[in-house]
Amino acid sequence: MVSTVPDFATFAARYRGPSTDTTVGDPAIVQLAARGLTANADDPREKARILYDWMRLNIRYVALFLGETAAIPHKAADILRNRYGDCKDYVALYGALLSAVGIRSEAVLLNLGPYYSLPGVSGTG
Repeated sequence: MVSTVPDFATFAARYRGPSTDTTVGDPAIVQLAARGLTANADDPREKARILYDWMRLNIRYVALFLGETAAIPHKAADILRNRYGDCKDYVALYGALLSAVGIRSEAVLLNLGPYYSLPGVSGTG
């Protein structure tokens, strides 16, 4: 793997800023999640399940790797409107849907492949 960043701290800093989503509270997301899909559910686990099931059935998985955007998720409102995204886009939209119904979430990366430690070179790939 080849990387243009010197370490994982720099990689994380480059990701953190652009990955901040200003569309999390978008009216279309709130309308779908809070007033539509989970309007009759009270239990947070049930709400999370309803939202997850809706996403997996209605958002196509499409991986597009173009330039630096390969590591940055698209905006949740764009993913919802376009009805497709890759794994990081799923995380972004699911987080926005959860937020719309008052469930706090945080994206993490666990077990990337069969490796249980960070590689010597910082980056994705």
